[in-house]
Amino acid sequence: MTVTAVFFVAGLAMTETSSNYEGLQIPPLPDGHREIEGFVVDDKPTSYYGVARLTHDAGEVIWLEKLLYRDEEGHPHWEIKSAVVEPKLEKGHDYFLGTCMQDGVHQREIIALVELEDKEIQTAIKRVSWVDLNRESVVARSVAKITCYIDGWGHN
Repeated sequence: MTVTAVFFVAGLAMTETSSNYEGLQIPPLPDGHREIEGFVVDDKPTSYYGVARLTHDAGEVIWLEKLLYRDEEGHPHWEIKSAVVEPKLEKGHDYFLGTCMQDGVHQREIIALVELEDKEIQTAIKRVSWVDLNRESVVARSVAKITCYIDGWGHN
């Protein structure tokens, strides 16, 4: 059974379309969706998972995807295991994928919504989700002891 994280915005749960993504095989992307970023969470020989962030007309979706196979040309084909649907971001906020820490230890599994600060280490964490590979899902977690960093800050 797949458990989907539910984020609450202005008191309303944004879950009406998250289950529409689960089980979907990519490519192709759903109509009206554009990938913004993605990263590899787990790249073991027996399992290969990634997280992708996409935009669509109503907002954004962040999904956990599992590699099914690579075609003859080497292009990956994925199955969506879990999805979190979000409204459009407020100005000055952004998601951090793969660049967050818990107690100062880097954790690729963290997905955080951050109110941006003009510094390398971001501490104004608004929401946190965690990739749970055992359950093949994205689950909400506490923001306690979570920080994120801007990759390449201060470097040319």
